[in-house]
This record gives sequence, C-alpha cells and structure tokens, in this order.
Amino acid sequence: MACIRFIEVPRICQYPSLPTGCESVAAAMVLQFYGEDILPEKFAGEWLECDSKFDWKNDRLYGPDPDRVFVGDPFSRNSYGCFAPVIENAVNANSSLCRAKVIRNRGLEYLCSHYIDAGKPLLIWTTMGMKPAEQGKSWILSDDSIYTWISGEHCMVLVGYGQDYYFVNDPMSGSTVCFEKEIMEDRFRKLGSQAVYIYPVVAESL
Repeated sequence: MACIRFIEVPRICQYPSLPTGCESVAAAMVLQFYGEDILPEKFAGEWLECDSKFDWKNDRLYGPDPDRVFVGDPFSRNSYGCFAPVIENAVNANSSLCRAKVIRNRGLEYLCSHYIDAGKPLLIWTTMGMKPAEQGKSWILSDDSIYTWISGEHCMVLVGYGQDYYFVNDPMSGSTVCFEKEIMEDRFRKLGSQAVYIYPVVAESL
C-alpha cells in the first residue's frame, strides 16, 4: 500500500470530549500543523458558532442552517454537525496565525494535485467509516427551504494518497487511515464536494 505523497499532521481523537465534534478536531489538527496553540475543545467551545434551537411552527419543524452554524453541541452525542463555511468563519474570526477558505466542486484528485502535492493538508467532508450516505432528519431553514441532514456526516483531514487509496487523519480513531479512492470519492461527492484549506497568513493562498 505504497503512499505517493504523505503529510505528517498531528493526530487527535475526538473521544471522549467531542463525540460529535469531528469538524473542530480536524480543524485543530491542521491549525496545530501550522503552529497554532489550539486544542479542539477550545475550538469547539470558543471559536465555533453553535445553535441547538429547533422550533415547531404550524406543524413544521424549523432549525439551524449547517452552512451557517454547528447544529447542536459538539460536546454532546445528540447533535448533528456543520459544513465548510462554518469552519472557515471560525478560523478567520479567531486565528492569529492562519486563514481559511472553502473549496467546493473540486474532486479529490484535483485537491491532491493542487494541495497535497504542495504539502497542504485539507479538511474534507465524507461519511463515518465511508459508509453509504443516507438521508437523515429534515427541517425548515429560515428562508423556508427544506434541509435534509446526511446521516453519518464526518469531517477528516486529507493528508496523502497512493495509487489506489487516499490517506486521512480520522478524528474517530485519532489515527491515519486509508480508504479506496472510488469509495471515498463517492462519499465526498455525496457530502457536497466541500473542503477547507487552512493556511498560514504569511503564505499566499493557492
């Protein structure tokens, strides 16, 4: 299982303190890679914007937008999660060393050739254990659109690739694991082909 390119990024497990805080843990891994003195618990508790409020109005369930806030509490098992813009905003509003930007609609091969080959790890959204993406609970957003959560949503750090596998730092285990490219590419697409590039402020954005 030869690795063509690999970036040594700190490995952190989300358990027991952040059972639904994979996004905060993944962000902390990359921030620490660039020298930021940040623990995932501080990221989740002080940097991350969260909203746990759900309301029934006229027999319709209204809830937060995971593109705007973490839905729930990352310290609780009974929560959902958030997507790339929330992490981008948290880093840009709080980090003194780094900035972040969302990358959308780029495949993993592109991300590897443009970022991993340059020694730049990325946060990516997939599913836990690369299990099939399944529709979860639905609710109404503030603009009256219907949002359906993807059950098993998971955020990891893309750190390398080989001929047949991608390598990621997985907050679930606190270790580097690999997944077959075809499967991981499918799960990545099902979660909206979204990634976050965190970079030191002294470096130019790719």
